[in-house]
Amino acid sequence: MELTERQALEITRELWVHLARTGGKKERWEGWAKYGYMYNNCPLCRYGSQVSSSTGYKRCFVCPYYKHFGKKCYSGSHGQNSHYQSWEDSRTIEERIYYADLFLKQINEVIASLPSPINEDYLKGFNDCKRLTYLELVKAQHNFHTTLSALTRLKPNEKEV
Repeated sequence: MELTERQALEITRELWVHLARTGGKKERWEGWAKYGYMYNNCPLCRYGSQVSSSTGYKRCFVCPYYKHFGKKCYSGSHGQNSHYQSWEDSRTIEERIYYADLFLKQINEVIASLPSPINEDYLKGFNDCKRLTYLELVKAQHNFHTTLSALTRLKPNEKEV
């Protein structure tokens, strides 16, 4: 399954909403049946692998989380774990819920930083338009100019018959 950056983030949000509610483990999420296997059970890792294979960059460096926060999700800085790493190291359901919620807030921050998506319904209208042949276009243009010149010859109070 090829993912866009936004799709990877939306699936990630769906996963972490579930984890923040249940305190469960990523590998037991029911959503994998819908989306299929993903590297590290992570849509962002899947997206990173997909992009890195075509660009040559390391997987983590093209991850939306890394690009936003400037650090890997599984590492800490200055001796402190990331929220993801704290979730991973949690031993109780309560701890997993707590850290999953913190990580979910970070994912929501990344999503909020993305530019607004293009309205697909708006673009669909252009795809549904009839494509004119060159001859049809010339004929339509001729009819337009004929009608326009006829209308400009009318006097202000004169109506077309």
